[in-house]
Amino acid sequence: MNAADFINNLATNAGLADSNEVKTLLADAKLATIQIPDTVANQIQSSHLTLESAKANPQLINHFREAHLSRADKTLLETLAELEADDTVISEIKGIKSTYDKIPAALKKIAELKSKQASAQAQGATGKAAEYEKQVVALNDQIAALNKNFLKEKQDLANQFEGEKKSWILNQMLLGYDYAGEQPKEVTAKLAAILLEDKLRVNGWQTKTENNGLSLLTNEGTKVFENNKELTLKALTDKI
Repeated sequence: MNAADFINNLATNAGLADSNEVKTLLADAKLATIQIPDTVANQIQSSHLTLESAKANPQLINHFREAHLSRADKTLLETLAELEADDTVISEIKGIKSTYDKIPAALKKIAELKSKQASAQAQGATGKAAEYEKQVVALNDQIAALNKNFLKEKQDLANQFEGEKKSWILNQMLLGYDYAGEQPKEVTAKLAAILLEDKLRVNGWQTKTENNGLSLLTNEGTKVFENNKELTLKALTDKI
């Protein structure tokens, strides 16, 4: 692969295929004379992920799943110990590999306790029934807490990913401008981002990812209009 094709592939993956600077760079005929070994080119390209390929990467998916679900596993086992569950129950739950399977297993334990409670009540063992009832309530509370924590961590991760995606799209858009002055474009683009954020804050506006781009919205989620004409994020950055 020659250097021109290699740079073009990387630029395309980075969303810079239409950049005038990239086109000017690729127009240099000398790049076509420089050959890059396929082993080197393939290794570099396969080691860089786009936003979409990262979301589908099994290693990344497993990493984040393990990081978030291991805490749920630990909390579940600690709570079972606090409830003075016997070693057999704890070993059984601990031996289940998937967190998604641990929760149904815990629910089945609750069902078993309810069955024992009903049997104890039928036999008039009120003291034992009260003990089972206490365990049922505690396990129900634990399941509810686990579900709540899992949903919160899932939403936090989604919000983090959404924020990183918005930052990446905005950065690519700001890098596409020609700025005055002698500062590197990356530095000036950061200043432009600060000015844009201040403009959004003052006006009570926000951005939202939409069709691999960013839309400009009010805090109520409606489109922004100026003089009865929709104001897009691109138009706003042009003005700033």
